[in-house]
Formats: sequence, structure tokens, C-alpha cells
Amino acid sequence: PPRREAKLAAACPGAPPRSRARVVPIGDDRRRALVLRAGESTRASIAPGEASQLRFSVGVRGKGDTLAVQLSLGDERERSTWERTVRADESWVTGEIPVPAASGSTLQLTVTSEPLRARDRDARLVVAAPRLVTPTDPAAGGAPYIVLYLIDTLRADHTPMYGYGRDTMPRLAALARDAVVFENAYSTAARTRPATASALTGLYPSRHHARLGYGIDDSVETLAETLRQAGWSTSAYVTNGNIFAPGFSFEQGFDRFQTVRGARQNNYAYSGEINEVLLPAVRAGADEPFFLYVHTIDPHSPYDPPEGFAGKYRDPGYAGTITPKTTRARFLRTSVQSEADVSFVRDLYDEDILYQDAMFGELLDTLEKSDILDRTLILVVSDHGDEFNEHGGWEHGNRLFQEQIRIPFVVRVPGEDSVRGRREPTPISLVDLVPTVLGLYGLTAPERVQGRDLSAALSAKTGWVAMDPLYAEEATDIPGGDLRTLIDRRWKLIRRANSPEDDAETSYQLFDIESDPTEQNDLSTTERQRFEQMRAALRERSRAASTPTRPATAPVTLDERTRRQLRALGYVDGD
Repeated sequence: PPRREAKLAAACPGAPPRSRARVVPIGDDRRRALVLRAGESTRASIAPGEASQLRFSVGVRGKGDTLAVQLSLGDERERSTWERTVRADESWVTGEIPVPAASGSTLQLTVTSEPLRARDRDARLVVAAPRLVTPTDPAAGGAPYIVLYLIDTLRADHTPMYGYGRDTMPRLAALARDAVVFENAYSTAARTRPATASALTGLYPSRHHARLGYGIDDSVETLAETLRQAGWSTSAYVTNGNIFAPGFSFEQGFDRFQTVRGARQNNYAYSGEINEVLLPAVRAGADEPFFLYVHTIDPHSPYDPPEGFAGKYRDPGYAGTITPKTTRARFLRTSVQSEADVSFVRDLYDEDILYQDAMFGELLDTLEKSDILDRTLILVVSDHGDEFNEHGGWEHGNRLFQEQIRIPFVVRVPGEDSVRGRREPTPISLVDLVPTVLGLYGLTAPERVQGRDLSAALSAKTGWVAMDPLYAEEATDIPGGDLRTLIDRRWKLIRRANSPEDDAETSYQLFDIESDPTEQNDLSTTERQRFEQMRAALRERSRAASTPTRPATAPVTLDERTRRQLRALGYVDGD
């Protein structure tokens, strides 16, 4: 799409017009890159400012091809040069060039490549968007590092920060004592792709369009794009096909977008497998301000904790038929016969959470050993939770009950002693994440962002602000699959229909989630005045959150490898 090409080209100095700048995969590592033919050269003018280095990555696309690559930076007085022979069977090769000490206000960056053999003439050189860097001093002030850690399928009420009886997350709980815990945080949807897109764009699903087979609309500006334009390096490490599948456009704004495929269940990766790739990259990039987005998939079903964590909570005397391999909704619907079965499934889920927490702890340890933990803004959230038969179902999707959309939301703002250990009851939404992060750094959120900037309260500059009622939605092609909910303090209204406009076959449920937190008692017929107020407010909020048009792009066609991964996670349609 033209707009997306323009955004990518703007990030690549000297990019030729149209279609030469793109997201380029080498293996499972996608990077924003400029593509050049073998033997082709390009030149760009760069104003280095206070930067002391130019950093970049290069790769070769072809069948066994090899290129001699050279990048040089400088002016007529002095130049710095980087040279390397790069093969097509290598992964991305990183490099850096020192900014010449005697340089003027404008330098020339020149990129050239030469084929070593006649067969190499069809190769392509790819140069991942170069960036100017001034290495940071760990002893300096400020918080130039940002980590968004998203734990797929983690429901709030199975964590100790939210009153759970088991200590399933000791590392996160310890961090929370130094952070702000939002006691009433909500997702925007009960599915991974629309909820995660809301966290990265500040938009509701019907505005960013990442649902129903579609990805993030190309006209949308992501958090990574905004931060990269402001000077951060940006990277993502993702192990859910609903996010990493090519075409869903979650890579927008990331210098590096790393898919992590694991060894189990058709590439369903453990979080430890993410750390094998993630932690070395964190150590290597610790001298540069970065935005890091990590999307882990434990404790997603099937609930199959690894050795060392399996058996921590489950009843050793359990004699039922459920096994870790069969803890997917399509099996559980017919296999669960007793409360012991339900408890066994919950125990496995909790063991997965305990493992996930240990892997999160490894990241915290790496940040600390790199001397940057105390300068890192850390946000830990989930996209949604899972149901354990509370309302007659399993896993997630097609419902907007608390177990699916109430999520953990923990923010550690370094240097803000006055808000440490704070437990904030005011409800917030995933759409508030983007404007709040940008507000903490004095950056303006994209014009169309629908969330609220809560940075003043997080930085103790103001008291907390009152929130409007929270909203979440889901739209599927299932009859009755258009769901909308509004949460106004203790009251929650859920609307189920065939479409946003269909009132003929619409049903409503009204709950008092303060006195009935498990949503078992529908009050829509007994609290008529409250019901009418909530229905009118939900109708208005739904209109405000939505756009009347569908995305211009076609639905994404998944490759077979991604389909296998999603099937292993229990998805049928990949949404």
C-alpha cells in the first residue's frame, strides 16, 4: 500500500522511490530495509548531530549468493568505512560506523555491493534502516528504556497482585511492589489479535481493523512508529501466529521483528525459547535507548508446563482422563466430567503461569546485570484471559465476561518514588497504554488515538483522574457473535447481536460486578432504570468507537506453517 511504502521509505536514508523499501525477512527475523540489486549503490545525506555512531544491519537475498558489501560515512575531510563479505545463508549481519570526529553538519552515507561471481549478479542486498546513536551512560539519569511485556492469556485473578491465593508470579509481584498496579484493567477484546493491536495503537478493534482475518490497517500509526521517529531503536519478539503472521502488519515501526518458533506442538514456543533469542539482544543493545515489545504465549492452552514446573500445583492423586496435551477447548467440552477435572485444568494453567513468571524474571535479571533496570519503564499486561467453565465454555473468544477481559496491568515508572506500591482502583483500558507511554516522555500521541493519557498521574504530577466507562467489543461471523460491553464502576452491560446494527435479535445482560464478580445474576429485568441508562450509553460509546468502513486491504491468507502453529494452540480459523 502506498502509505506504508512511504512510511518505510522515510525511515531508510536515500531510499529509491516506491517499493524499494519494505519489511524484509531473513529466516524468522523481519527488518525494515532498503533493497538494492547486486552492484547497485545508493547515497544519502545525514545530519549526525551529537551522535557518535551509525548502526545498521545487512543481509543478502538469493540462492547461495555472496556479495562484498561496503558502507562509508563522512565528507571530503574524513570518512569511516565498514566492509564485509555477506552470504545469503547468513542471518542479518550487524555493523556500526563511527561518526568521523572532524565531520561537519552534513555527512554522506554511501552503500555499495559487488557480486563475487557471475552467479551472484541476481542477488539482492538488504540494508536494515540505519540509525544514528549516542551510546547511553548507565550512570546518567532518565528512563531511556521501555519494555512492554505482554503475557498472552493471563487472567488477572490468577495472579497474587489481584488476590489469588497461590503465589503464581513471585517475580512480577516483587516488581509490583515498586510499581503501580491497576486493580481494574480491561482488554478491548477477548481475542489476541484485536486486543494486542489496541495495546500497540491506542484504538478499539473496529477502528484499527485487526480482526476477522485482517491485520492492523496501514493508515494506523503504531507505538513503535512514534517511538522510532523520536529516536528509540525498536524491536519485537513474538511467538503467536496471530501477531507474527506476515500480512497482519504488527511489524510496523519495528527495526527488528523476530518470530520465535519453538520445538513443541508444531512450533508452539516456550517462553524460555524466546529468552534464548531475546536476552543476548538486550545485552548487546543496552547502550542504546530502546523500545522492546515481548509477546509470550505461556500460559496459553494447551496448558503443558515444562519440567521443573509441572507438578507444582496439580493433585498427585488425580485419576481423571484430562492430560496436558488435551487441555484445548475442543477436547475439554466433552472430556470434563467433574469438578476434579476442572481443578486439574486450573492447576496446569497455574503451573504455566509460574513458569512464565520465572522467564520474566530472567529478563529482569538481564536488565539489572546490564545496569539499566533502574532506568527502564516496564509495562506488564495481558491481551485477555481464559475461561474455565464459569459460563459453560473454555479458553477465550465469543464472550466478554470478567474472566476473559479483566487483565493484569502493572507499570513500573523508574524514579517516581511517590507512586511506588500504589494500587489504583480507577478502571483503565488497553487503549490507554499508547497515549500514556508517549505522555511520560512528552510525546504527542497520534491524532486518532482513542485512549487517555494518564502519564501525569503516573509521574505524580497530578492526582488520579476520573475515567469514563470502559468499553470492549468483539465481532465474529458466528450468529450472535457481535458483542459489546460497557463497564461503569460496579455496573456492566453486555450486548450480544448478529451485527452492530441488528436490534431484532439482540440480548442483554446486566451485572453488578461488585456484589456478583463472577457474573452469575443477570439484573437486566430487575434494574430497569439502570439497564436503560447503560443501554443508551453503550449504544453511544459503540458508535464513537467504531468506523463505518471496512479496511481497504484484503483479508490475510496464512501460510501453512503459521496455520500449523495456530492449530497447535487450539485456533480453528486463526483469529
